[in-house]
Amino acid sequence: MKVVVVANAKGGVGKTTLAINLAIRAACGEIPEVDPDKNILICDMDAQQNTSQTLLQMEKAGTNDYLLPPLHPDYNPEEDFDWDGRCSSTDIYYDKDVVPYPTVFSRLDVLPANGDHLELFQNLTKNVNDASLLDQICDHFRKFVEDADVAEEYDMIVFDTPPGKNFITIPVFRAATDILMPFKPEGFSVEGLAKMKASIEKENEYRDTPVKISGMVPNLVKHNNKHRDTLAGLHNNTEVAALLWDTTLHDRVAFVLDNMPLSETNFRYQDPKAEEEMCALVDQFRREVYGADIAHRPPPAAEADDEDDADDATVAATPAVHETTG
Repeated sequence: MKVVVVANAKGGVGKTTLAINLAIRAACGEIPEVDPDKNILICDMDAQQNTSQTLLQMEKAGTNDYLLPPLHPDYNPEEDFDWDGRCSSTDIYYDKDVVPYPTVFSRLDVLPANGDHLELFQNLTKNVNDASLLDQICDHFRKFVEDADVAEEYDMIVFDTPPGKNFITIPVFRAATDILMPFKPEGFSVEGLAKMKASIEKENEYRDTPVKISGMVPNLVKHNNKHRDTLAGLHNNTEVAALLWDTTLHDRVAFVLDNMPLSETNFRYQDPKAEEEMCALVDQFRREVYGADIAHRPPPAAEADDEDDADDATVAATPAVHETTG
């Protein structure tokens, strides 16, 4: 079973878009290395709850800014006296029973985030330097991913994580088999790549089998010289160059979560360039994570530069195609 963690020390880099797409494509048979007789589980570890809201009908909880996971469809109040009918990813930290929710995809389940519980957990642990407590929480995660019932049900687990290194993310990293790092080619998103790589390599000291950094994925890329120059510089950076994927997800309206196709019979993007990029990304995922021997798809046709890049002094005078941030 593969345990894939999508992570970056910086927020706003498209982690959720990547995590959900990989889970959906696997559930719909686009990753044939995944056992077709087993399901896929996606776990939302981020208090922002974007994965949860995309795949479930979350419920409003009074005046609280966070949403509640809905009552589980298997919940029976006449029989389940020791369960309130709701389950979330926080239950793993406390070694509670975990009951994932079904989605509209027959082979995809989701373990939603309870933002209130995650925030409370983070507040309780943010100033704690107790290594034994961290080890105990990490053991809870290992117990979950190595559970015989989980292994029987799922052949791939995808974790969508919040930014940062803390008691929420470290246990996830230590339970992973593979880590993907989506990044936006600018600012702190890029600066954090080498630091995160070093952090993960440090975490490998706690593992018998090292976690694999399966790739750094350029995301939200614009067609301008600033992003091109940043990517070129990363390819010349010996610390990260070998991990950079040549597959790129551009900054497209189609990739906004609200526009994600959520149907088992219609899971492909209607925008042909968006679909082409996502298919290429899935292919590279298969190569890097599963070692699949598949040919590279031809790259999408070149597109015009984004004319409104204020830092690009070489933009052509001809009007360019502008793509809205996704």
